Amino acid sequence: MSANSDLLHALQRLPALAHLQTGDLAPLSSKGTAHGHVAIVPPIADRKLVVRIAYAFHGDPAAAARLETQAEAFRRCAPSGCTPRLFGLVPPGETLPGGALIVDRIDGRAPRLPQEIGLMARSLAAIHALPVPAAALAAPLSFPADAVAALLQAIETNAR
Repeated sequence: MSANSDLLHALQRLPALAHLQTGDLAPLSSKGTAHGHVAIVPPIADRKLVVRIAYAFHGDPAAAARLETQAEAFRRCAPSGCTPRLFGLVPPGETLPGGALIVDRIDGRAPRLPQEIGLMARSLAAIHALPVPAAALAAPLSFPADAVAALLQAIETNAR
């Protein structure tokens, strides 16, 4: 079975996507991204969508938790109006070990820098203006007291 066929079958398990056919999926370039991307060609519920395939290895014990954290980040950022909205989630499985998120597809291009840095700053400001949940309600996202120290620690950990 091909990767595209595996993806199609995984997507068809979601009721809203059960009607999809092979020609309804169009792989997109993954250059410079940390995920695979496949466009869903026909609009679904009047939305243009993309499948964001999480990379993982078979049996990765942290894959489901990472995918849920990413899904929650999309949910919480949506009120900013500056991020794609989450449409659905395909849990990790045999053919998609990292699972996948289905989000709004935004057709466009990479930002032109430095001319468009202000647009990027406004988007980030809108996201950061959202209320931060109480610590007891934050999971699975983390809100460290010292974000810079936490970022530095993550860089050092992942650099290995």
